[in-house]
Amino acid sequence: RVAITAGVGNVSKAGECFRECLGLDQNYILALLMYGIVCVMEERYDVAETFFEDSTCVQPDNGLAWTVLGLFYDTRDNDIGAEMAFLEANKHFNRDDSSIFLASAATLLELHAYSLVESALSHELLSSPKTLNQEYYLLLAKLHMAKGELTEAESYVKQATVLNHTNPAGWALLGHILYLGKWALLGHILYLSKWALHIIYLCEKKILMLC
Repeated sequence: RVAITAGVGNVSKAGECFRECLGLDQNYILALLMYGIVCVMEERYDVAETFFEDSTCVQPDNGLAWTVLGLFYDTRDNDIGAEMAFLEANKHFNRDDSSIFLASAATLLELHAYSLVESALSHELLSSPKTLNQEYYLLLAKLHMAKGELTEAESYVKQATVLNHTNPAGWALLGHILYLGKWALLGHILYLSKWALHIIYLCEKKILMLC
């Protein structure tokens, strides 16, 4: 709920909540990161840097903490610090199906830390411009949707469905975006198609098991 408070613009209130959390537990990693993000929003960059660095000290094996620190360093033109932080992030990142930037963008999106999401996705674009996958475009679409930029969100989610037209997540997101826009009926139909695709997949899987 605190992250949502920051997401809807009540940054000062969110900061107070995170400080209260840290008063109860100074090693609460999420509160350290989120208070740092609030400080970035308030342009208190020196304080933000302190909390981001503290998060990596509290949990030195936390890939998200290192990635956020690297993204912050990057915005402050600290190229050496950013490179070192990203190297550490990769050491502690255990997912084979995603990169540190995509995984971090997904988490930061849930926390409404949109500026860091943009930075993470920009790094993903620079690091692998020829191998951008559906996850990248879906995250980009969700980011624009969260910012109320539905036209851009629709464009990116359509690119995602082109890359994988059988993934229900892409069609569900497209349906939701259209529902938020002026094509409410079409959006509802596409949202329902998510479940239709899922049923088709289960049926095909069952048939293959019987063969």
